[in-house]
Amino acid sequence: MRRERNIAYILGLKYGLKDDQVRELIKVIKENKFERVRLINSVIEFLRKSGVKMSEDVGNYVEDLVSRYYSKLT
Repeated sequence: MRRERNIAYILGLKYGLKDDQVRELIKVIKENKFERVRLINSVIEFLRKSGVKMSEDVGNYVEDLVSRYYSKLT
């Protein structure tokens, strides 16, 4: 649970998500944490729906962050 929150809070701070969006993001991470690629795609899709302007940098940042925490999530 702590790892999911860490990822969500870091992304929330970096991309200016509101508290309720961070809570939703935690749920998305919990639901998809067993497949790394699916988790990365789910988080990127969530950020897109939340109004974050997407660029290659956003995708790379999410991928790096998830990769860093992934082994500890499962």
